[in-house]
Amino acid sequence: MLSSNIDAVVLDFNKIKERITQRLTQMATTFAYQVTVAAIDKTPYGTLVNPDGTINMLYENPARISFFGSDTPGIAKAGWQLKVGTIAYGGRKPMPARSAQATEIKQDAGNELRPYKLGEFIYISNKVPYVVKDNVFASRIPSSLEGGYSLQAPDGIMKPTTQMIKTVFALNLAKYYKGI
Repeated sequence: MLSSNIDAVVLDFNKIKERITQRLTQMATTFAYQVTVAAIDKTPYGTLVNPDGTINMLYENPARISFFGSDTPGIAKAGWQLKVGTIAYGGRKPMPARSAQATEIKQDAGNELRPYKLGEFIYISNKVPYVVKDNVFASRIPSSLEGGYSLQAPDGIMKPTTQMIKTVFALNLAKYYKGI
């Protein structure tokens, strides 16, 4: 005769479900965070002075200075935002990243993931207009950062970031799941 305690079986299934949910949540948040960090790292910090000693046109542009209130490098790098549940519209104008590493921007991204629940959408975006849109500041600066304007990122930002995702992160999803 076969017997079982259905309450114990249900409890075991609930524990399994909880563990799988935790691991999938960890996998999703780690992946989203790593993608955000890759985008931040691939975004040029900016160069105020060109190699020939001239001031970079981007930093002399009155529309840029008026919009951002600053002519310092680091705006595009600081523009990356990670949001759970809704895409970042409006809100704060990015302050320049404090360094080329943009540690505080990466920390903000990590903090945004804390309330994440499995199944929610995670949005990664950059609100700085000249990152992806050409001719934002008239024809003096014809290309966006994505279009190769920056000497620091001649291939743009998303192409190398996407390549990094395909070659590195996809291989690590099992590690993210296991929490390694």
